[in-house]
Amino acid sequence: MALKEELEKHGEWLFKWRSYLPLLILPVVLIALKDFEYLGGIFRAGL
Repeated sequence: MALKEELEKHGEWLFKWRSYLPLLILPVVLIALKDFEYLGGIFRAGL
């Protein structure tokens, strides 16, 4: 039953902060996508 209680605890925390988590994750995603190049450009560069 410890696993069930732990999952419930994490689920309650995620539900409580569900509206703020995307705001925290968004800057990380934007930084990661800053240098992202579409895969089509990579394949064309190899020709």
